[in-house]
Amino acid sequence: TGDPLRLPYQVHEDTYSDTPLFVWQDPRPKPSYRHAAIRDFYEGWVHDWYSEQRSIGSALANSASVLPFFVTPFLAAALVTFPWILRSPRMRFALGAVVLVFTATLMLPWEPRAHFLAPVGSLIFLLVIQGLRQLYRSGRVGRIVVVTIVAGHALLFAAAALRNPAVELPAWSTERLRIIAELDAEPGDHVVLVRYRPDHSPHEEWVWNAADIDSAKVVWARMTGDEATQEIREYFSSRRTWLLDADSRPASLTELPR
Repeated sequence: TGDPLRLPYQVHEDTYSDTPLFVWQDPRPKPSYRHAAIRDFYEGWVHDWYSEQRSIGSALANSASVLPFFVTPFLAAALVTFPWILRSPRMRFALGAVVLVFTATLMLPWEPRAHFLAPVGSLIFLLVIQGLRQLYRSGRVGRIVVVTIVAGHALLFAAAALRNPAVELPAWSTERLRIIAELDAEPGDHVVLVRYRPDHSPHEEWVWNAADIDSAKVVWARMTGDEATQEIREYFSSRRTWLLDADSRPASLTELPR
């Protein structure tokens, strides 16, 4: 980037996104987009999340599903012993760290996700285990509750393991890997022109390239106007050219004449 203190991530955000990195910041000037898929992602999903997270009520509502990812209803029963758990300075530190990281996620212009709390996931489980210990020590009823919680989870895991998985079509990322493997096995170098349908999800992005694009065996490019597509074909005239219908399942790959 020409500056040791300016990270590539910052350049990326300045180039593509008008959404700031924290909810208290104002949007930056809107960039011009040459591809609908990129515009739909940044002007749609990203800006909608930013607008929602600026409201305290919406931010808390969006984060309501984060903690249940770690603490199931079974395990939540152990947290009734919080007053006893927090008598320990170590447990107060653990809880403070969880609250601090959780609060920090509310400052981001993204809908909170469970992996945002991954750095303190072990501390969440530590608090739950301490709750189970307190319950077990509380007497006969507490021991029954702990055994019920453990047995309930064991049954849930067993039921999940025995359940017949639903037959699903391959994910787009799996399809992309399959196509890369097929093209790697073909002679010569390739350029893949990716065509999206109007209802394409901006989360399913096919166009990713190696840092040294010209020397890559497979080059990916989005189809835009006829003129831009022709420029790409002329630039990579020595390569075999393929047209990919990315939104069909399975993805459809067709070789184009030179």
